[in-house]
Parts: sequence; structure tokens; C-alpha cells
Amino acid sequence: MNKNTKYIYTANTGEDTISIVDYNKRCEIGKMDLQSMAKINGQHISSKPVIGPYSLMMNPKGDTLYSINCYDNSMYIIDRETNTLEERVQVGSYPCEIDIDWHEHTAYVTNGDSNTLSVVDLGKNRLVGQIPIGELPQGLKIGRKRKEVYVANMWEDKIAVIDCMKNILIDWIAVESCPSYVLLPQDEKTLFVSNSRMGSEGGGVISILDLDSKQTLKRIPVGNIPRQMILSSGEEFLYVVNSTGNSLSVISLEKGQEIKRIDIGNMPRGIAMDKENQTLFTTNIGDNTMSIISLQDYTLIDNIKIGKSPNGIVLLE
Repeated sequence: MNKNTKYIYTANTGEDTISIVDYNKRCEIGKMDLQSMAKINGQHISSKPVIGPYSLMMNPKGDTLYSINCYDNSMYIIDRETNTLEERVQVGSYPCEIDIDWHEHTAYVTNGDSNTLSVVDLGKNRLVGQIPIGELPQGLKIGRKRKEVYVANMWEDKIAVIDCMKNILIDWIAVESCPSYVLLPQDEKTLFVSNSRMGSEGGGVISILDLDSKQTLKRIPVGNIPRQMILSSGEEFLYVVNSTGNSLSVISLEKGQEIKRIDIGNMPRGIAMDKENQTLFTTNIGDNTMSIISLQDYTLIDNIKIGKSPNGIVLLE
């Protein structure tokens, strides 16, 4: 692959592949077949997904890709340049999301069925701990200044706080209904929480929590079933995918409100943005597409076809 080309990778849960999209051409140029990579059942390839790539993360050098796989309860460590599997690490039951402390060489993985947080030593590529947390843990973020991990527990309406030094649960923060994802700004003084509020006719909200007082500072209404979020580099704007709303909310943090809602693909989940803050990308589970959105005029540029049931997404720039 051309080292000067920008690529986008998407985890296609419904077909055990990772799509490779050319950033400039804006089209899929190839796929990593995880079944072939792992040689599932010897040479036999299953007609159904048995690995389930769900979330992705790239190391800072851009040469290693981490895939969290919900069907075989694993984390794959993939050499991105050769598209080969370097290591497979068993984690918990139905793993969902990952965050990595690159300084400590430690990965944390939420496990939706076993209600645990897996701790993986990336120096040795092995599981070193399982921390019991709340029911149906989903999104997580590492707070490096406080040395804590924050985990959204969707069925318990609270955020678990984990001590990274001891790898133990130390606190809970009560939030609104069905928290699914969390996000930290650079100063790590507050925490953004997407509250799905399942079954609510009024849609979801983004809660902003003060991490000192553990109190909610503000609630910002958005679309139906908000999921993943991303901040602009200057932190003026917060972008949120609304899964059943098939839309992207644009929030002005100065105004403390949604200022734009953009129709995108069907059932968006993953979200990524380029370094220039010009273009945003979402994976759309419902129609097997990736939306490309202009942040200059807040318009949908295109929905391009990728793999089946795409979830996680990362950019290589």
C-alpha cells in the first residue's frame, strides 16, 4: 500500500472483514478477510460471521491495527502494512469497545455480556485482568491526568470509574437513562455522555458531567439513540451520531445547544474525522455504507458502499 495515501478502515461485523477505503478516491479498494487471516476451522471458511469485528483502533505509528471481535470474544492485533494477524488475545464475553493507554502499553476492553472490563498488556499481548463493572458496559475513555477509566454502563444508568494504577472499580457516577458512550475533552475536567434514553419519544441527550463534583452541568437534546461522539480539534463543536434518527447532530459548545442536524446513512454508529476538521465519516449499519460529511457547509457529500454491518472506523493520515 502507498505510504503517502490516506486510508479509512471499517469493521464489518456482518461479514468478518475490515474494509479499506481510499480517502482521496472515496471508494473501497480492498478488504481484510479475518477468517482467512485467522484460518478458522483449518481451511474451511464459514458462510456466516464467526469473528464479528466490532471496534477498531490504530497505534500512533499507523502500522498496527487493533480489532475487537464480538463473536469470538477476542482482540486481533494486525500488521497493517502486510495485512497479517500478529496475535489473538482472548478477552471477555461479547467485547464491544476499546481504548488504549499508549504510554503504559495497556488496552482496556468493555465486555457487554460478561459485564467486565478486560485489561490487556500490549507489551506481552496477553490478558492480565478482568474487572467486574456495571450491566452492559459499552463506550469507555481513559483519563490520563487522573489515571482513571470511565465506562458507560447502558442498563444501569451510571458511569463506572476505574483506578488505572490498581485496576479496580473506585466510584460510580449516576447519569440519565441508557448511557452508551463517553468522551473526554483535553483538560479532562468534564465528561460528555451520550444518553440513548431508549423508548423516550423526546429523543436522546448529551450530558456534560463535572468530574470533580460528579454532577451534571448541562443536558443537550439531540436525535434518537445518540451513540458515538467526536470533538473538533479546537473543541468548539461536538458531533454526535443518532442511530435510529439516521442523522448527525452538530453541537456548539459555546452556545450549549444543537445548531444543525444532518441526514446521513441508515443506523449510523461509528464516527471519525480528518485532521483538518474538514470532513467527517460515519459507518451506517442499516445500509452497509459510510457517510462522508462536509464540515465546511454541513452537508452530506456521499454514502459509499462498504462491507456488511459496518461498526468501528479509524483513519490513517
